[in-house]
Amino acid sequence: MPHTFAHPKFRDRFLPVIHQPQAYGHLEAKLGVCSYQTSLAKECLGLQASVLSYKEESGRLPLSTSRACQRSRATAAASKRILKKPLKILDAPGITDDFYSNILDWSTTDWAAVGLHQGVWLWHSKTGRVTRLYESYRDECVMSVACSNAGKKVAAGFVSGVVRLFDSNTLQETRVFQGHSYATTALAFSGNLLASGAKDSKILLRDVRCPAHFVACFTAHRSAICGLKWSHEVDPKLASGGNDNRVFIFKPGYCEPYRQLPIHRSAIKALAWSPHHHSQLVTGAGTRDKSIRLWNVSTGALIKIVETSSQVCNLTWSKSCNEVVSTHGFTDNTLQVWKCPSLTQVACTVAHPARVLHLVLSPCGRLVMTGAGDQTLRLWDIFPSDRASFANGRLLNLTGDQLR
Repeated sequence: MPHTFAHPKFRDRFLPVIHQPQAYGHLEAKLGVCSYQTSLAKECLGLQASVLSYKEESGRLPLSTSRACQRSRATAAASKRILKKPLKILDAPGITDDFYSNILDWSTTDWAAVGLHQGVWLWHSKTGRVTRLYESYRDECVMSVACSNAGKKVAAGFVSGVVRLFDSNTLQETRVFQGHSYATTALAFSGNLLASGAKDSKILLRDVRCPAHFVACFTAHRSAICGLKWSHEVDPKLASGGNDNRVFIFKPGYCEPYRQLPIHRSAIKALAWSPHHHSQLVTGAGTRDKSIRLWNVSTGALIKIVETSSQVCNLTWSKSCNEVVSTHGFTDNTLQVWKCPSLTQVACTVAHPARVLHLVLSPCGRLVMTGAGDQTLRLWDIFPSDRASFANGRLLNLTGDQLR
């Protein structure tokens, strides 16, 4: 697959750019998948010195002709917030173009963890340092990644159902968790608790201090788990979205769901808890639904619903203001910003030339990173910085066009 803006003149690089993909395609056919992957890994490691040097600004993305962005441009004069272009574009060869995957997270220590095919990589946002945390030479693709709240642990879920736990300081594997019979598609940390969801429809709750593989099993879903998110409360709740079009809320210590929200019309991967109102949860669904819904979890009431023009792939809530970012797939491939609780759209842009499956908020609360099947990660400067992060010196020293 050709790599858009592959030349260093146009953007920065996360992993070495493959300038001649047709040659590697021939190598894959000749050597077979496993040998090809091993050869490609060696090529990448050999070029690691050139990884991610911030030298040039990224190229401008085309304007969207979608109804979603036309609606945003119609209100642009009032909002004075116009998405222009990504701050940086980073190469990510091997990124999963799979709706049932969650391979991107950003820790409080400023390490972004990315699952790329059979490996897990760490990228430090301040220094640009790139570290290979793990790479499998078996047919074991990464399907999900999550960082612990303190940023010291990184978990990765694989297509085999195995969950591996790593120490981000020593770069050593510390645990291997079993329990799933199919691909582990979603992971979420809350303190020492790690929730994992898989295509076997089970959610397993693991205590990383406990020798047992899991301490609880939730079986309310009837199909694959697409998304998992913990709330920001002292006693957090776990929200899960599945391919059965259902959203459940669980409490640790209880096997039965605390609440089931009314059904969507499509698979639910996009989930985000409000850091401002702990009872509020926003959900987004796939191609047959295309809606974003804001809920009061305490009562189960639907606060607001907005129909978008495309598949909702991910959601994240700003730390500094009461706004939500959504990313979309078929057919718009957009990044959109919504004001809550009215769910009024205030910004929209085409984010990638492929569906925008992956999204994460930076620790400072200012940036979001998106990932897509075009083999790139993109940084967007959207929100005001979180005051606490600014005081702690977490604000990234980056330059580029503001998105508001």
